[in-house]
This record gives sequence, C-alpha cells and structure tokens, in this order.
Amino acid sequence: MITSDALSFPAIEEDIWRFLTAGSKHPKEAFYTGTLGTQSASGIELRMVVLREVNVDEKKTICYSDKRAGKVAEIQKNPLVSWLFWDSEKRIQLRLSGTATVEINNQFTDTHWANTTPSNRRSYMAIPAPGSFLDHPASGLPSELDTREPTLEESERGKMNFAVIVSTIHQIDWLHLGSKGHHRAIFNYENGVLAKFSWIVP
Repeated sequence: MITSDALSFPAIEEDIWRFLTAGSKHPKEAFYTGTLGTQSASGIELRMVVLREVNVDEKKTICYSDKRAGKVAEIQKNPLVSWLFWDSEKRIQLRLSGTATVEINNQFTDTHWANTTPSNRRSYMAIPAPGSFLDHPASGLPSELDTREPTLEESERGKMNFAVIVSTIHQIDWLHLGSKGHHRAIFNYENGVLAKFSWIVP
C-alpha cells in the first residue's frame, strides 16, 4: 500500500529510479527484466531483456544485444523505443519511452564487455544470426558449447557480436494499482532534467 505521504511527485520519482537501479543490479528484483519495444516495418516488436545499467543523472537505461538481432536494425532505422516494467508485489507498472542508440565496437562497449561473465557471453556466440531459420531445433551455438559454458578465452569469440543499447528516457508513465484506488502520474524529461509532471486518470 502507498501512503498519502508517498503520493508526492518527488517521492514517486525517487522511487522509480531507485527501483530501476536496484533492478539493474540484482536478478531477484522485479525490474531486473523488462519488455523493450521497437518499431519494425511490420509493426511493434516486443521482447524481454535484462536491464543492465541505469544512469539516473542522465535518465538512461542500458541493455545488451547481439548486434545481428532485429532490434538493433530497428533502432538504427527508428530510434523511438518503449520499456515496460511490472512489479507484482508493489503493484507498480512503469512505462518508459524515449530514444535509443546502439553502441558497437568502441571503448564504451569494451568496458561493458569486460564486466560480463563467460556465461553471459555465451548469448553472443551463436554462429547463425538471431532469427535465422533452422531445419531443426537448435541453439545456434557451436556444438561443443551446447552443454557447457565457454571458457573465458572461448567467450571472447562473442565480442564481435556484442552491442549495447542505450535508451534516453523522455517520459515515464507510473501506475500504482491499489486496493483502495489506483493512482497514475506522468513525468517528462528534457536533456535529463525533469521538465513537467502531472497526475492523470488511471
């Protein structure tokens, strides 16, 4: 339950970014995974991704991708993105919208790559590109890695496919579903600074 003292814009905004930051650091947190939406030629594309980092000062969220994945090409063509998060315990939904960039093969991605484990890197080691058609069910990984994690040395082969998606958030739609009534608020950002906020009907 959210108390009346917590129903203030500063308190809600602080909680939003605190929850997102916690999600980016702890797999057991509700906001560790979110739904990322992009625009393709055939419509809206949605997929679950892991929230890897949050920059509160600049209002940015970060996730990783194989550079060959469809979402990378979609963002490069149309940078508008949306995020959806849901915390079933707190009964809070967050919808974030903004613009994204894709970082590939630079110092920024090198830093993020260095912080990944061989287990994480396995995701970028598929030989066919993500979304490739297959004649039978398969992971796309080299056969020797189907049943084990790569060594640190082996995992470096995935670096050439590694990309970092950085979303700059322009708006957050916060919704709390309470037993004694729902509440909803909108926060708009310009250049990383809160520019406008308002209560709206849930």
